[in-house]
Amino acid sequence: MSPRQPREWGSWPPADPVAFSGRGAARSGASDPGGICAPAPRLHGDAAGAGLAAGEGVALARAAERAISWRVLPVLLGCVVVSFIDRTNLSFASLTMNADIGLSQAAYGLGAGAFSLGYAAGQVPSNIALVRFGAPAWLAALCVAWGVTAGAFAWVRSPAGFVALRLLLGLCEAGAIPGVWSVVGQLYPQDRTTLPLVVIESGITVSQVLGAPLAAALLAADGFAGLKGWQLVFLGEAAPALLLAAVAAVLLPANAASARFLSPQQRAALEGEIAAAQRRGGSGGNGDCGGRHRARHGGTGAGAGEAPLAGSKAAGDGGGRGAAPQLSVRTVLAAMRSRIVAYAGAWRILHDTGGSGLLFFTPLIVAALASSGGAVGQPSASVIALWSGFPYLVTSILHVLNGWHSQRTGERRLHLGLCWALGATALLAMPPAIARGPPGAPFALLVLAHVGLNAANGVQTSWVSSFFGSPEERAVGLAAYNTVAQIGGFLGPYLLGALSGDHHYGPALGVLGACLAAAAAMVLALSEPWARGGRWRAERKRTSDDGGGDESEGGVSGDGGDEEAAALLESGHGRPAPHQRGGQPPPPPQQQQQHCIQLGRVT
Repeated sequence: MSPRQPREWGSWPPADPVAFSGRGAARSGASDPGGICAPAPRLHGDAAGAGLAAGEGVALARAAERAISWRVLPVLLGCVVVSFIDRTNLSFASLTMNADIGLSQAAYGLGAGAFSLGYAAGQVPSNIALVRFGAPAWLAALCVAWGVTAGAFAWVRSPAGFVALRLLLGLCEAGAIPGVWSVVGQLYPQDRTTLPLVVIESGITVSQVLGAPLAAALLAADGFAGLKGWQLVFLGEAAPALLLAAVAAVLLPANAASARFLSPQQRAALEGEIAAAQRRGGSGGNGDCGGRHRARHGGTGAGAGEAPLAGSKAAGDGGGRGAAPQLSVRTVLAAMRSRIVAYAGAWRILHDTGGSGLLFFTPLIVAALASSGGAVGQPSASVIALWSGFPYLVTSILHVLNGWHSQRTGERRLHLGLCWALGATALLAMPPAIARGPPGAPFALLVLAHVGLNAANGVQTSWVSSFFGSPEERAVGLAAYNTVAQIGGFLGPYLLGALSGDHHYGPALGVLGACLAAAAAMVLALSEPWARGGRWRAERKRTSDDGGGDESEGGVSGDGGDEEAAALLESGHGRPAPHQRGGQPPPPPQQQQQHCIQLGRVT
């Protein structure tokens, strides 16, 4: 399919409206300039070259998404589940391990947080390697690396060795989660990534739902093969990572073009939607402006009718493989300098201070609540592990519901900010509840705190990723944002351990609640135009110059021609120079309407 040409403005009305519009191939026989008067049916993405109508192209793209969801999402979900089981299983092992190797509360918190230091150090390099070598090969290599390291914890004998292994494990897992995000961005249109990301990031809570009973069973098998229960936890939960490596290498496609389980027509339709959404810069996070526009004007999905520009990855190379990703120094620097990386990274520091602290200390907090309840005898480690999984079970259900509602309504800010506000309220209410004694109320607040902290993970990732342009910029930008967040991943466990040396967690939980409240305030206060920076201003200027965009919706216009102009702007071409468009500005909307009336095409 030939690349779409820039719109050329000449005399008005144009002598040849079809040539004027630059859409002769797609709108043969049109008699109105630029398609402003009752445009003819548009073709869908690369499916236009195959003669598919827009409706059929959309149906093919949706069928492709369903096939990807059934075949690829389970593998990506498995990566997240196994990754979080292996990084957090020490929270269950700590119930007996700490006494065996002489770990104090402070040393345990330091080691738990040390994971984030290694994770931060390897984040961006690992994701640059992912772009270079491809997601299937790199994610498989990471699975092997972290699986071997996680199993090595069974032989740790000292606090120093514990901290060193945690650093190494963080380094090995650094590229896993951002790599999974990158794969989703390559396989779904940007404005349809919320639900897939919610499904994948539900693995964070699902890992604890599955990990708790598994850890309980392994702890109960203390003495098997001469190993202690906590050693069995590390060995038993590391093995799945090695199996997952083989599955990822075989089943994961690098992008839509290499998804061989799709038909050529499905690949073409899906690539067209992905490319169109990318050129528009994705959906707006606060209300999905693109979605509202398409709902009013009859479009569907991520831009029905938009074809990839020639030479783009989505356009492919004619053989269905897709062009190789190009990661330049300029792309890396642009992603690192993005305002959203700094701003969202700051709120992630605050959020992860609470989230990571609670993640690694939940079994110990549950044990402390059980001890304060006046029960005869301390519950066994297996029983505590099972109770510790309950907050994650509730959270995993509400996480999916919250993400489903966010994608259905096209709203992200409130689905994220209000969720975090709920978690902050619960954490701040826990210290007085613990002081009053009965464990029932503090445990209920602990469940609500987990819901608030984790029930918007997918919404958050989808919203932040919508601020980046190309898939390569998104991969590096998300890695950079996730790197900044690891400061909170270190501070949370460290603060909780340092402030609860006598197993009294009330003051520490109050600090975590204050951090989460600040994060919620930052989310609710974010200005999207500011976060998008110069790119958003350029789009607004383009809309104003075209004389008719809906500025109230972030520059999303009511005419397909404006989408074409946005594509040219995003590709760096911009609007034609004055001498290229006959030295005349575009006609005002009133003159366009008069010309349409003359043609008898206004309804």
